Amino acid sequence: MATINLDKAARSLLRKEMNTYMQNIGDMTVDEKNDLYEWVASGNSVYDNPFCYSDERGNPLDYLSTMRVVKDQLEEISLLQTPPPVEEEWDEEINTLF
Repeated sequence: MATINLDKAARSLLRKEMNTYMQNIGDMTVDEKNDLYEWVASGNSVYDNPFCYSDERGNPLDYLSTMRVVKDQLEEISLLQTPPPVEEEWDEEINTLF
């Protein structure tokens, strides 16, 4: 993400918002912290997300919640793309049933 030119007041507001958010959100991994820093340094609020994800009531999800959802979705997709067993292995499984 590219850093945009923000005036000093806007950068200060975003940084303060991020610090408060991080105190309240609880545990974060190092990668999550780095991603969040990058997101905010690009001129975004911690309460925005790049995919317009929202909760069940239509309220926008914050950046970290959205990225956790995306990560979970990618892991599920990866599991779905696991290749089926080789036919020989499958035959052996069938033979054990009979």
